[in-house]
Amino acid sequence: MFVTAAPEGETPLQTGREQNAIMRAVGGHFQLESIFAANPADLVHQIAIHRPQVIHFAGHGTGKEGLLFEGRSGESILLTWKALNQLLAAKELMASVQLIVLNACWSISQAKEISAAGPDAVGMKRDVLDTLAVAFADSFYQTLRSLSPAGACAAAIAAVQGMGLEEADSPVFCPGTAPLVASLNAVPSIREQVDERWPGLELKALIADQFPDYHRQIVDTDWKRLRLLLDFITWVGERNAMKTKLTQLIASTPPA
Repeated sequence: MFVTAAPEGETPLQTGREQNAIMRAVGGHFQLESIFAANPADLVHQIAIHRPQVIHFAGHGTGKEGLLFEGRSGESILLTWKALNQLLAAKELMASVQLIVLNACWSISQAKEISAAGPDAVGMKRDVLDTLAVAFADSFYQTLRSLSPAGACAAAIAAVQGMGLEEADSPVFCPGTAPLVASLNAVPSIREQVDERWPGLELKALIADQFPDYHRQIVDTDWKRLRLLLDFITWVGERNAMKTKLTQLIASTPPA
């Protein structure tokens, strides 16, 4: 989910370019919902409707004070750390969210708050120019299709440093405390094989049996949402064992 706010009186940002870069990067691999001129109420409502895995905020940060959203008349509304913590504490609302990217100046404090509450987070430790914001987003989401959030952040930092961009080391990855969930779109061949062999309800039972630690994350039998929860399979690195286990299951199970 792409979230942006440009309150009156603040420096205009090239968030349209940033959104376009993300759309190109994710291609058909992910569905991208967008909220423009966002205020905190919009954010809550849209999270409840779309159940995003990733939230990308493109806007202004004010350091420890918080993030700037828009009021109904375009005025600035500060989402304070206290309000952010209240949002993160809404566990049912935030259950699907695994990663929050704050592409905003001085947003590292909020990223640390987010990661302490569960999701992985990316924040910025200093001012962020539009050129860096767009380039980082482009590289980050391209590599997120095949790497973990930590790996994608490291790769994106290397990419923008290679471009010679000022403040290229501004992005900081903050690991979350919740079980990691990633996208099967990163390994399309495995997703296709899963879809071929197990319909939604059968797959739910399979997950509960083979991966009990992840059973509590399956809160809806709706197949569209269940497909999003297939994400537990494909993280690289520390998630490789799960991927290997599922691959073995696929190999030993005949097509339906």
